[in-house]
Amino acid sequence: MTRWFLVLAAVAAAAAPAAERRWTFTVDNGKPAGYTSIECDANERCRSELFFKDNGRGPEIREQYRLAADGTFREYTAQGTTTYGSRVDERFRVSGTQATWRSTTEKGSVPNATGKLYLPLNISVAAYEQLLRLTTDGRSLRLLPAGTVTRRTLKTLSVGQGDTAREIDLIAISGLGLTPDFVWATRDPAPEFFALIEPGYLAQLPKGYEAEESRLANAQAEAETELLATRPERDDPREHAHGRDGDVTRSDPEAHRIIEDGEHVRDRLPVHQRLSHPHEDDVRRAQRVGEQRELAYLARDLVHGEVPREAHRTGGTECALERAARL
Repeated sequence: MTRWFLVLAAVAAAAAPAAERRWTFTVDNGKPAGYTSIECDANERCRSELFFKDNGRGPEIREQYRLAADGTFREYTAQGTTTYGSRVDERFRVSGTQATWRSTTEKGSVPNATGKLYLPLNISVAAYEQLLRLTTDGRSLRLLPAGTVTRRTLKTLSVGQGDTAREIDLIAISGLGLTPDFVWATRDPAPEFFALIEPGYLAQLPKGYEAEESRLANAQAEAETELLATRPERDDPREHAHGRDGDVTRSDPEAHRIIEDGEHVRDRLPVHQRLSHPHEDDVRRAQRVGEQRELAYLARDLVHGEVPREAHRTGGTECALERAARL
């Protein structure tokens, strides 16, 4: 009887899900704005949930995913709504070496996805975490549908006390946009996503570390300023995950720079959205025309100071330029 009890206990323990990891969003120096959570079961199937609302608007996205042995996504689905209510319905799967994906705005496939990480349209904690793990030791990482990313450690801090004490790194991830993504991660052989900070506006921190927001924000603001001041030029947009390699939206580079600089807060809400990669030529041409018009309008408004603060606060996921929020 005792032997069978021990066997059943071991089986039950193996089947028990791992503890949920949870981060809370705050805006405007402490106002609650939502949460992100990740929980994985014994079969390594993971579920993630994002809920974010600022001034009544924000994304709600549920993810399910499973990792391959090399740390890339083997299966991935996302459903929900974007900041302005557009439907999120995205699916990715690897069978053998072939990968296929489909969403409301794109579909595609590659014959050999080995070693390549699929980048969801709405880049989440799960995607950031795998990016961090697969770019350790100076490695670059190929992405699907396109692009390559690298990372660089800018600062290391100690947070928490006693049993909650941890060392964390501020990481600059290059290749996702015109400027780096800044993410805090644990200093481990397999780093975990720790926090995302938008100094002066937004913080995404694990439960129990809320008091560290001001310290992390100050350290990050200093590191961002130092890094961006020493960069000789912007990244080549043809190498970004946002654009098909060698097939870049033909819009004014200076307008891109104006929008990137002028929309610093708008670009850093909780779901960073990459551009889609539709295959149909007519869709791509229509997107280019729309992006050029949007760039012209936004650049004009920014130059003349006509962009309202609300636009900077809520972000946008409705057009190609709207890379709303990082998770």
